[in-house]
Amino acid sequence: MSDKNKSKKQLIEELIGVRRRIVDLERLENERARESLKETQIRLKGILSSMVDLVFALDKEGRFIFYHAPRKEDLYMSPEEFIGKKHTEVLPNYMIDRFETAFRMNKRGETVEYEYWMELKGTEKWYFAKLSPLFLDGKFAGSLAVVRDITDRKHTQDELKKYRERLEELVKKRTARLEMANKQLIIEINKRKEAEIALKKSEAKLRKQKTALEQKNIALGEIIAQIEIEKRKIKEDILANANIILSPILDKLKVGEAEQKDLNLLEYHIKGLTSTYGGRITDKALFLTPKEIEVCNLVKAGFANKDISRFLNISRQTVEGHRKKIRHKLGISNSDINLTTYLREF
Repeated sequence: MSDKNKSKKQLIEELIGVRRRIVDLERLENERARESLKETQIRLKGILSSMVDLVFALDKEGRFIFYHAPRKEDLYMSPEEFIGKKHTEVLPNYMIDRFETAFRMNKRGETVEYEYWMELKGTEKWYFAKLSPLFLDGKFAGSLAVVRDITDRKHTQDELKKYRERLEELVKKRTARLEMANKQLIIEINKRKEAEIALKKSEAKLRKQKTALEQKNIALGEIIAQIEIEKRKIKEDILANANIILSPILDKLKVGEAEQKDLNLLEYHIKGLTSTYGGRITDKALFLTPKEIEVCNLVKAGFANKDISRFLNISRQTVEGHRKKIRHKLGISNSDINLTTYLREF
């Protein structure tokens, strides 16, 4: 039967049958698609389960439609807050321009890699992101973002950078010191050369001066020898005059016991006129007072405290005080050294 001869009713029934077959085919195709999608999701889940990176899928409008996170605490916010939302509604303001640039490059079929930071629970974290374009039947369908935590690597890089900068600074300083030392060494070498030249010039002069000095030393030695002879002669003359002139006079003087001690003191010191005692006992470094020097002279002559007291017209206690101070100034306070013996050997 031709189409012309078919009734309207028959045509309607055939159309309904075709529609039913189309619906059945669509249902079968959808079931196959769902099974295929389910298998794909299972395979994808298996692949993602072995990954330590964060994975995000975005549609062609930039909406988050899928995520994978080994740990949910690694996410900037909970999935409920970002799934189905555009990146402009989720990302911090300082990241939006950079992401949109990468997303536009994905639309052109380019894969983009970049680093960025985020503050996560009060801690600054660094990430490396790789955005790859997704195409379906030759048309852009969205992007797949794989994000890796590189905080430790970034810190290591920063430490290495600081160490490298510090090392470069140390090298510069060391180089500057070496250059300075080299310049100083050159200066020292030049100075040494100049000194050697000056030394050579002065050697002849020194030899002449040495010869002249040796001659002067010989003459000076002869003068010193003559002075020593004259000093001995003066000592001998003084002692001779004391023995010949003063001693007989002292022997003929008739005096009492006290006066005799005074004469003995006079005779003792006359005989010591040529010694160095006077110069040493009056040395300013000893800080002896005139009265203490007088006491020293009497002690040296063998006078007892009572005789010193009478001779100087002071009390015996005062004499003992002088003797104590004298021993201290002479440095024999805490010793058993006899003061008379010490002064006679002084």
